[in-house]
Amino acid sequence: MPTYEHIGEFDMPAERVWQWYDSPGAFRRIMPEWEGITPLQAGALKNGEKTKFKVSIGPIKQKWIAEHHDVVQGEVFHDRMIKGPFGAWEHEHRFLPVDASSSKIHDTVQWKLPFHVLTWWTAPFTVKGRMDQMFAYRTTRVHSDLKRIAEFDHMPRQKVLVSGSTGLIGMQLCAFLAAAGHHITRLIRPTTRLPPDASNDAVVVWDDLKGEVLKGDLNGFDTVIHMAGAGIGDKRWNKKRKQIIEESRTVPTKNLTTLLGKLDHPPKAFISGSAIGFYGNRKEKLLDETSEGGDNFLAKTVRNWEQAAQPSVEAGIRTVWIRT
Repeated sequence: MPTYEHIGEFDMPAERVWQWYDSPGAFRRIMPEWEGITPLQAGALKNGEKTKFKVSIGPIKQKWIAEHHDVVQGEVFHDRMIKGPFGAWEHEHRFLPVDASSSKIHDTVQWKLPFHVLTWWTAPFTVKGRMDQMFAYRTTRVHSDLKRIAEFDHMPRQKVLVSGSTGLIGMQLCAFLAAAGHHITRLIRPTTRLPPDASNDAVVVWDDLKGEVLKGDLNGFDTVIHMAGAGIGDKRWNKKRKQIIEESRTVPTKNLTTLLGKLDHPPKAFISGSAIGFYGNRKEKLLDETSEGGDNFLAKTVRNWEQAAQPSVEAGIRTVWIRT
């Protein structure tokens, strides 16, 4: 079978890199967005565990099931495709210490395309380039995540409540925090559909428009991260859509911060989503947090959105707005 090899280098001990790979959230973090991969189940690094996902092959989504085998804890694991788009796929991940503070991962993949006798000659054009991109991305992502996590090794892990956890940012944020060892709970509406790989995650269910907790408890979290709001690029803006864009941010934010301010055990910090739309269109002007806001629709919306978190400020909760 054709063989592909890649070596990724990390400024972390091999044990630390292995632990990250074996953590919740790691699988979602290493999968490039452009591959159109939908994680379904991330198996632990143990013999017989299965990782399942859907992958885009042109316009078609195909299910891929890989089973882990020949696992030596902290050193090597293999996964074999038992269902998927390839004729065969066998992947060895070998974790190699370089010294006490650095390591490598040596990936070796043996594979065959479907109808190998007829398609083998297309492999350099159809497979190798995508694998080069995927493993380069994976190495960069693992390196950057581990570096960021290490900066906070001196601090205890937190209990974090996250709203908007099924959005583009929220999905990756929850995966990153889980891989860092934090305990994640998702704040969801009754109609929220969690992604398959998060179906067993802890949840608090609430009515964001009425400000009522329907299931679970808001007490006891160290940090609450709130990312609310209808997409600004999803539909054409008319009067009704503009109202939805603003109220989907201001109403839940005010309701949530009001609830947090009344808790017996409120969070130490409330982090609210915000946007650089606060500044309006300022062309080439250099802006920072002290710059005044703009006066267009988005600027006014963001200003009202940030103001909606005032109840947490008044309750003495450290309140942070992230203008992305």
